[in-house]
Amino acid sequence: MGYTQKKVIPLPATVNVRVRNRYNFELTGIDSTRLRVLSLNIRSLRSPNKYTGKGILLNKEVLNLKQGKKTQY
Repeated sequence: MGYTQKKVIPLPATVNVRVRNRYNFELTGIDSTRLRVLSLNIRSLRSPNKYTGKGILLNKEVLNLKQGKKTQY
């Protein structure tokens, strides 16, 4: 994610994490509000970039990428 030190986010007891591979993981739980708050906390570590599309995306989210300066003119 670009940080030199580890970032720790505490998980609520009602949320389960299933790691699919190095880049994908799945959050499941009973309480949808806690699940949403946790997912937004994780996303706040690296929000998606509007120009490159890199960052943490939620649930197969699609970004509308902006056009850069060099391709604009």
